[in-house]
Amino acid sequence: MKSNFQGKEPLLSDFDGDQEISELIELFVAEMPGKVHDLLEAFEKGRTDQLVRLAHEIGEGAMSYGFPSIMSAAMDVEKSGKGDKDIEDLRLQIDALVNLCSRAGISP
Repeated sequence: MKSNFQGKEPLLSDFDGDQEISELIELFVAEMPGKVHDLLEAFEKGRTDQLVRLAHEIGEGAMSYGFPSIMSAAMDVEKSGKGDKDIEDLRLQIDALVNLCSRAGISP
């Protein structure tokens, strides 16, 4: 199984094995490290609008490609980024999202 980051159990798509969508899932997984990098950078630089937009993009992709746990975590970050969530709580939500994203994988 392929995964973006080593040392963690891959999180497979609910559509894993579906040949019609497998290339799109593979592309989504391949783009994940860049999206995570951009999300973390937006948080570190205090760019809340960008953070919310990126969380939304990750969530939409996760929903489309069968990663409901990533979708849920991304929605939490998006919602918190729009509200007055404590910065430490937001960071914990981002960490949870990053952990899930880092485990997104595909079957060989």
